[in-house]
Amino acid sequence: MAFTITNSTKPPNDFKLKVHNCDQALPSPHCNCLEIKRTDELRYLGVIVDDLCKWNSHIELLITRVRKLSWVFKKFRHVANYDLILIVYKAVCLSVIQYCISVWGGTHKTYLLPLERAQRRILKVMLFKPFRYPTSQLYNEYVVSKWLNCNLLTLNLDKTKFMAFTITNSTKPPNDYKLKVHNCDQALPSPHCNCLEIKRTDELRYLGVIVDDLCKWNSHIELLITRVRKLSWVCKKFRHVANYDLILIVYKAVCLSVIQYCISVWGGLHKTYLLPLERAQRRILKVMLFKPFRYPTSQLYNE
Repeated sequence: MAFTITNSTKPPNDFKLKVHNCDQALPSPHCNCLEIKRTDELRYLGVIVDDLCKWNSHIELLITRVRKLSWVFKKFRHVANYDLILIVYKAVCLSVIQYCISVWGGTHKTYLLPLERAQRRILKVMLFKPFRYPTSQLYNEYVVSKWLNCNLLTLNLDKTKFMAFTITNSTKPPNDYKLKVHNCDQALPSPHCNCLEIKRTDELRYLGVIVDDLCKWNSHIELLITRVRKLSWVCKKFRHVANYDLILIVYKAVCLSVIQYCISVWGGLHKTYLLPLERAQRRILKVMLFKPFRYPTSQLYNE
């Protein structure tokens, strides 16, 4: 097989390779030695490799194998509970899909989409879901609660919330979108059961950083501005009893550390949103160094 990127870079069709068993000092291409057959694709260890590395034939093989399982699961779902169905799915379907995926899984999503649709079909058949059931909800449903139960852990619903990250308000999920922690004893939990719902929120405080669903970080910036401004009164009193070096140490410890905390996460904002925080920082520096209100900013930072 001759590996190439495009058909135009392939070797000519009359290109030949021979196994030279002749006794000539320099084997000739016109000798009668046996030729090695050329092929465009080859099956090796269960994976169909093609000369363009598009993996179309291998993906079609996987789709065929996965689709054949839909009839099996359609019968099996009536006699097994959720846990057993999940084990069988991982054993006979997921194992087929993930075999050597590190080799062929880097192909473009356009080629992988039919395989993903076949996988979705199996999941919907297994879980008694309609044809147009949302894909994201299909993959995420029940997984967390089942994992917690298997590991003897309990989810604290008072402290657990979920957030839907989007770029704009128009792309947000509907307001009636819900997530439940299924503790019911049904083999396949229903969305209409009485299990507790996880509360939805637009912003959440995590490790001291306020994260919002639009990633604008407005609430976190406002929190930082409030914390920095509160330090101005402290610095106003402290500047009369400390020298420049000590003032600089205290500034880095109580002000700069607050501003720079997790700045690699939220610091990529546009300067329009960061300007109020920068003004609060300037105010602290001017108070500490006995500078007037309209003292030049560039000179303040360089001094």
